Amino acid sequence: MTRSYLLLAVAAAVLALPLAATAADSDPAFDAFRAICGDTNDNFPTVVTAAATADGWQDANVMGDDFPGVSVTDKAARAKGEGTQMITLRATRGLRTAKEGDITVSTCVISSANVTPGLLGRVQAWLKLTPASTDSDKDTGVDKASYLLTLDAGGARQAITQADVAAAVGKGGAHLLKFREGADGEVLEYDRFSK
Repeated sequence: MTRSYLLLAVAAAVLALPLAATAADSDPAFDAFRAICGDTNDNFPTVVTAAATADGWQDANVMGDDFPGVSVTDKAARAKGEGTQMITLRATRGLRTAKEGDITVSTCVISSANVTPGLLGRVQAWLKLTPASTDSDKDTGVDKASYLLTLDAGGARQAITQADVAAAVGKGGAHLLKFREGADGEVLEYDRFSK
């Protein structure tokens, strides 16, 4: 009898491991990025509405650099959580003047000082695309990945190359997603370029 109970206890512990691992792998910054930046395809008004109505987001004074060469016309900043659990959102929209005409540039950036290892793997599983570039700096412990993509007529993401960007901008938009994880936290950025 004792052996049966022992086997049941071991089996129960083994079955509970994946559930415990999933809970420990929770990444609030990535979850917020997918919901606010990714699911809206970085549409500025929708990003701001999604953040304003989402649980716990508050107006904030989040500093950050504007996209180079862009005259920013709209900005929004939100934050939620406290201390190392704080997540920040900064969204912008503006115009970049080019010889082919003005390009609307939208950005949606989620940052967190909290690190949940494996961000780039979660991104890969979510996008199901090959990154346009990756970089891993062993000295600093910083890992980066970026994705260039466009959306097909049905809204599905399709990877593109740098050579495809100009055509994509004129046909609904080119999307650049950048991800960075390191000891100092996570930065997840969605940039959209369209005419």
